[in-house]
Amino acid sequence: SVSAFLLNRSSDLLVINSSLAEDPICKKYLPIDPDSNEVFDRIKNGVLLCKLINKAQEGTIDERVINTKDNMNIFQQVENLNLAISAAKSIGLNCIGLNYDAIMDGKNFIMVLGLMWQVVKIVVLANIQLKHHPELIRLLNPGEQLSDLLKLSPEQLLLRWFNYHLKNAGYDKKITNFSGDVKDSEKYTI
Repeated sequence: SVSAFLLNRSSDLLVINSSLAEDPICKKYLPIDPDSNEVFDRIKNGVLLCKLINKAQEGTIDERVINTKDNMNIFQQVENLNLAISAAKSIGLNCIGLNYDAIMDGKNFIMVLGLMWQVVKIVVLANIQLKHHPELIRLLNPGEQLSDLLKLSPEQLLLRWFNYHLKNAGYDKKITNFSGDVKDSEKYTI
């Protein structure tokens, strides 16, 4: 929904600002103010989208082909945007109906924010792995092997972690998703 996209915009922009802050090419576009609509202007040339997609899945875009000069012409901007959209599709993101024009004209903000949300989700979940957080071994259920835990996606690990803490807090219900199951914020509070 539109309200969900608008509510997520601030946290998405915080992730974008922090994850790309050290990139020398992105510094001229950051930080993006979450209380304004400047994000739409900052992504129009495609540089931030390309860099963010590479943050989500390293090496998706060969950074040597991203046009990064200050005064890009329209053709270079279109190249970047097409590159970002193709790369997003290649890592499994939903880009139906999204093209360079939708991003450049800034009118299809729901589609643009939808793409950004998908990329940010990958960036945020990327470090939820046993190799980064060996303490996640505590999430093994009785009778499970380490190999069972290694098969879980980052989102499944996060759900299991959340349910682990609910159980330790004495709450007997589990969540199965991070949308409808937590929309009342009761589980977050617990």
